[in-house]
Amino acid sequence: MKSIHLKKILLVIIGILLISIIGMFIAYNNVVKRPLKTDSDKITIEVNEGEGFYNLLDRLYSEGVIKNKTLIKVNLKLTNQNLKIIPGSYEVESDVTLKELIKMLTTEDFLKNQVKVTIKEGYTIDTIADVIAESGICTRDEFINEIKNYPLPDYVKVDSNKKYNLEGYLFPDTYFFDKNFDAKSVIKVMLDNFDKKLSKLEKETGKKINKDEIESIVIKASLVEKEARLDEERPMIASVINNRISKGMKLEFCSTVNYVIGYEGNEILSYNDLKVESPYNTYKNAGLPVGAVGSPGYNSIKAVLEPADTNYLYFVLLYGENGKHHFSTNYEEHERVNIEQNKKRGSASN
Repeated sequence: MKSIHLKKILLVIIGILLISIIGMFIAYNNVVKRPLKTDSDKITIEVNEGEGFYNLLDRLYSEGVIKNKTLIKVNLKLTNQNLKIIPGSYEVESDVTLKELIKMLTTEDFLKNQVKVTIKEGYTIDTIADVIAESGICTRDEFINEIKNYPLPDYVKVDSNKKYNLEGYLFPDTYFFDKNFDAKSVIKVMLDNFDKKLSKLEKETGKKINKDEIESIVIKASLVEKEARLDEERPMIASVINNRISKGMKLEFCSTVNYVIGYEGNEILSYNDLKVESPYNTYKNAGLPVGAVGSPGYNSIKAVLEPADTNYLYFVLLYGENGKHHFSTNYEEHERVNIEQNKKRGSASN
């Protein structure tokens, strides 16, 4: 009787193993035949510079784009494939097979109709329009016209006082656009990238970003982007923004005046410049400007989500210190350092 009982247990175990193996085989076969997980007919896959195929699989899985990264990696091991994928933007059919996807990502011919465009951190929409126009995708006027008429994401507040409602949301990055793209397609890709980066920031910081908070986050981050030179100082500048606002102080950031006047470089503002009438001018208006003053990068947005814990209220750029700032908690110290730095600049120019 005991042996019969053991045989029954053994049969059950074998049955469970067989079912598991069959289930795994079905899942494996399903992933190989159709690896993408999407309800859309097509999906855009971005391959970044220097990104390996395994890293890409990890990222796509975290973004919910592929069904099972582990089974795909098993397939690569079984077929002994050591892949070198090519950076670019790929528009992929949702029912593509794994073999077709791999061929697409590793074949130069698939990128022959693409143009590489680099949008740097801090670029304004006007500058982005110039870069896009230089790429030959569309004219500057076509891009600006589409920006003004593009359907806004639900987290962007419409305000007639803004220069552009979409300022700050076109995420700075290196893109590979199809030469057949129009202005609308370019904007969609950049906004989709912004959404992906926000999701990544939520995971990295452990902070839930509510839709009604996104606008103020982007505005603050655009100020950090324009004012900071060093990554380690971004959280400190974010803290200055918060500290000044909490005390009811005007921000008095030159970057907000630069945005109104149109300065993009290191032009020195005059006292008359600081008097310009604009809802962006933080020398005349308390609180945040009405909108972002450029496109903030990942580190600037992260700095706003995780600002440094300081009592700083002022900062001044140190001459000849490779972008380093001096931070102060009181005006007297700030003014003293400011005078010292102006003397250094004056001596260097003579």
